[in-house]
Amino acid sequence: STTPQMYQEYIQPELKNWANLLHHKGKLLIHHASNPIEKLLSKIAHSGIDALECISFRPYDGMTIEQMRRALPDSITFIGGLDATSINE
Repeated sequence: STTPQMYQEYIQPELKNWANLLHHKGKLLIHHASNPIEKLLSKIAHSGIDALECISFRPYDGMTIEQMRRALPDSITFIGGLDATSINE
C-alpha cells in the first residue's frame, strides 16, 4: 500500500499539477484512492482535488463518514463507497 511519504513525494505533486491545470480551465479533479486511506488523509486534504472516489467506511474500512468528513475539507466531495446502512446511523 501507499505510505504517506510515498504519497507526498510522488502522488501529491502530480495531483496538484493536474488540479491547477484543470481548475484554470474551469474543470474539476476527481481522485480515485483505494482503501485503506486513513493514513493518507492529511496529504489528500492538501492535494487540490475536488472529489474523492472509491472510498468505503465502516464496517469495510476503519473510519466513519463523520471521521472522514472531519479529516477532509468541505470542498472535497465523496463519490461512491457509501453503504446505505451507514447513512442512516
